[in-house]
This record gives sequence, structure tokens and C-alpha cells, in this order.
Amino acid sequence: MMETSSSIAGPLVEVADSHSAIATGFQLHIFGSATKTPGPHSDTDVLILYPSGHLDEAHQFATALRRLELFPPLDVIALSYEEERELDFIAFVKAKKFWECSNQAR
Repeated sequence: MMETSSSIAGPLVEVADSHSAIATGFQLHIFGSATKTPGPHSDTDVLILYPSGHLDEAHQFATALRRLELFPPLDVIALSYEEERELDFIAFVKAKKFWECSNQAR
């Protein structure tokens, strides 16, 4: 897993872990300037990957992340695994996975 700035990573992981009951199969990835150059950055780009059929849960998860009052602020997007494969988004933006839901029960 990628190391992110502790001021950003801690709150992201805390929110992600607190939503693990609805986030089975979800992953969080960081991309953009936060993965390319040392700070400061204007924002932190976060990708939520989710299984098809779980758009409502992905929306709840994204909303919880967006409510975090962090600096730099978060820019959160969500894609299903199928959408990501179609766009090859992770490879295109060189996103780095930093969290994966470990909850196996739904």
C-alpha cells in the first residue's frame, strides 16, 4: 500500500474503516499531484473503486470522505471496477492504492 501524508492518510483510513460494513470490495486510490511531487498541493485526488450494483454505498462513502475538513481538500471520484477497466483509469493517472476493505461479510 502507498504511504500518504499522515495528515491526510489517518483521517481517510479512519472514515474508510468506519464504513467497512457498506464497503465490502471497495478500494481507495490516490492520484494526481499528491503522488508525483512533494507538497504543497492544491488538493488530494481520491478514487473510490466499488463493485457494480453498489452505487448507493459508493455515494455514501464518497459523501463521508468529502465531509472531512482537510488541507489540502479532497477531490473524490468513484468508479465501478467495470468502469475503471473500460477507462484504464488507474494506469492512465498512475493512481496508487492505499486502502482496501477487509470486511468479507455483506
